Amino acid sequence: MSNIAIVGIGNPYRGDDGAGWEVIDRLKVDIPCIKSRGDISELIDLFAQHESLIFIDACPDLGVDWKRVDALSVPINQRLTSTHGFGLSEAIAMAKQLQQLPLCLILYLINGTNFAMSQGLTHAVKESVQQVVEEIERECMNKV
Repeated sequence: MSNIAIVGIGNPYRGDDGAGWEVIDRLKVDIPCIKSRGDISELIDLFAQHESLIFIDACPDLGVDWKRVDALSVPINQRLTSTHGFGLSEAIAMAKQLQQLPLCLILYLINGTNFAMSQGLTHAVKESVQQVVEEIERECMNKV
């Protein structure tokens, strides 16, 4: 089991849903960075393989530009964490039932408005991506 990994969830061909991958592309950290499409079985495998995970995902109707959530401290609902049918919130619930949650599970959620089939992020999401990159890099410097 490795110590920590950072996972960007998304699809770069669905507009703002590419935010998680964009964060991964911009990060400059000495920690494994993974791009995921959010497949529930892949996410559960990641929970079992790492003691600490940081996820980045785009969400509709977040109410703020972006937010950091300690997923082990607050209830997570699907509306908050995904634009996918089954995704991160379901993976967290299933991993909890299987007793495979990591010791630390942080979510960086970015408010998106365009999830249509298109490439490129909206201006607001581009700004949030940069802020999230900076925040994750600060957080990783404190953990390593």
